[in-house]
Amino acid sequence: MKRRLAFLLAAVLLLGGCASLPEADELEEEWEDYQQFPRQEADEEEKPADYRTVDVHIRRLREKLEEKPAEPVYPAAFSLPYHRDHTLDPVTCGEGIQETAASLLYEPLFVLDGSFQPEAVLCESFGWDSTGLVCTLTLREGVTFSDGSLLTARDAAETLQRAKESERYAYRLRNMVSAAANRAGQVVITLSAPNRGLPALL
Repeated sequence: MKRRLAFLLAAVLLLGGCASLPEADELEEEWEDYQQFPRQEADEEEKPADYRTVDVHIRRLREKLEEKPAEPVYPAAFSLPYHRDHTLDPVTCGEGIQETAASLLYEPLFVLDGSFQPEAVLCESFGWDSTGLVCTLTLREGVTFSDGSLLTARDAAETLQRAKESERYAYRLRNMVSAAANRAGQVVITLSAPNRGLPALL
């Protein structure tokens, strides 16, 4: 009995407070009287006034729960801070807000998913040779820069070479001996020691 009464009061509180409702102990005293009136068949005038008030609030609660939620309104534009006097070059830019802004301008070969596994972005697929020292990347077709020029395997290879020689990525790519484009338009990365985790570093 007390559980059911508590549920009724909780539903009322969700709608707008209980300032206009009787105290809990008063409702509990009248509960036995209310049991003789089936909820679906009782005449509204025969029900105790306090319970008619509760019924009104519960009906309003049900109506609110059945309402279709409003569609979210998204901003037409947003802005991010960045250092105007610092570079947005993804190889040499600093960490923090500059790196965040740069990530909106450039796409990587891979990103890490929620399980920290590499997920292809600019790279469509990759494979290893039998020694585990040579990794061949096949790039997505039709990718262009902002000026409309196509992304090539040579562009990707030269960027990897720049990254290896940079202060920021030198340690991460320390096992990379070279990166070059082959005649098939793929990026060929040669390592000094096998490392199947290479895609996660790119």
